[in-house]
Amino acid sequence: MIVGQDVDEVCAGLLLRFESGDLVIGALGDEWVLVVDSLA
Repeated sequence: MIVGQDVDEVCAGLLLRFESGDLVIGALGDEWVLVVDSLA
């Protein structure tokens, strides 16, 4: 979840795109958020 300035929770992260899918690495407060999207 990466949101704008109008909400309380903000997640900063990095989107990595690969041929087989996407990987999102983010930080929300003091926790890491990992999201994997696979095309296969």
